[in-house]
Amino acid sequence: MAKKCALGALAFMGLHGAVSGALTSIEGSYSDPNHPDCPRTIALGTDDMTTLIVWGADASGGDGYSCDDETEEAWGPLEGWVGAALTATTYNITVNFVPKGGPYDYCGVFDTEALTITWAGGANTWSQVTSGATFSEKKDAGDAPFEFSILTQNAM
Repeated sequence: MAKKCALGALAFMGLHGAVSGALTSIEGSYSDPNHPDCPRTIALGTDDMTTLIVWGADASGGDGYSCDDETEEAWGPLEGWVGAALTATTYNITVNFVPKGGPYDYCGVFDTEALTITWAGGANTWSQVTSGATFSEKKDAGDAPFEFSILTQNAM
């Protein structure tokens, strides 16, 4: 799955115990400097802490344009995976951006201290702006998209 990420081949073997505490901090809303004021949300998709669900919106004008409630175009849910720990506070992640026109295995590094995701090549960094509710809390509150619920149930 996570072919391009450094150490990504180690992604899912025996990972649960090693990352469960620190990785819950990945859940939340993020700012994306390439898409000002456009929502980016990440939740852990399963109890084993290896699946991510990512969704958000882009401005209809494209990169660099700000989102507003009238013209933004929602996308997601996108499926992602948690990869190997790089250090005590950083983890590889991979997201399938194909449904929104991007690559299948786009890699990033999540930093549990800085609460940032630096994407491949360092060209973009998402910064967490609010810590998030867990998937089950979002589902129970009706805040998760319908497809998000189905994708996560299928992943369990």
